[in-house]
Amino acid sequence: MRIIALALLALVALSAVNAQSASDIQKMTECMDEVQKQPPCQKTDTDCQKAEDEADKCSANCTSSAKSFGDIASCLKSKCSSQNKDVQAYIDKQAKCLNSSIISFVLAALVASFAFLF
Repeated sequence: MRIIALALLALVALSAVNAQSASDIQKMTECMDEVQKQPPCQKTDTDCQKAEDEADKCSANCTSSAKSFGDIASCLKSKCSSQNKDVQAYIDKQAKCLNSSIISFVLAALVASFAFLF
């Protein structure tokens, strides 16, 4: 379930963003892969597993309605929260991966606009 949600998140994010470069998308994908390699819950912690499943469903919902990385990150921050601190840290890491690609795109756009001005 988690892998499917993350793959769906990455797929929609990749297909929805036209303006971002391939390197930004690759960085975001690598970041999300790293997050996925560090699951927040132990297999024996059923309460944590339940919270993680709810977070994954929320992530999938954010992805299905988003048009950009920014939309997904905003949705994750505003709609996907957990009382479990480990799951919340997991959600925050996902949002951070998406935001880092947005920041690099904005910086690149600023540099490009300065290049046109000067």
